[in-house]
Amino acid sequence: MDGYGSWAAERNIADPDSDADNDGWSAFLEYALDRNPTIQDALDVLSVSKNGKEITLQLGGDRAEVSYVIEESADLRNWNVVVERPANGGWPEFVEV
Repeated sequence: MDGYGSWAAERNIADPDSDADNDGWSAFLEYALDRNPTIQDALDVLSVSKNGKEITLQLGGDRAEVSYVIEESADLRNWNVVVERPANGGWPEFVEV
């Protein structure tokens, strides 16, 4: 067993949708973003920096077997995928939107 299965077993987590610390983050999301599932932590999971016309996003976690998707929306109802990092894949170095 590796990845999420090992991580969950080490922490006695049976349900990936559970939220034992009641912080609003499921166990799987805490795993994917490298958070502690037993502490109500309010750490930022995304940092954003801007340099001229370039914006850099940095996630709190980068698990190889997890797919990550970054989306954008002008109205918070309709969403478009900006970039996707497939499981066991790599992030693109540059994305133009």
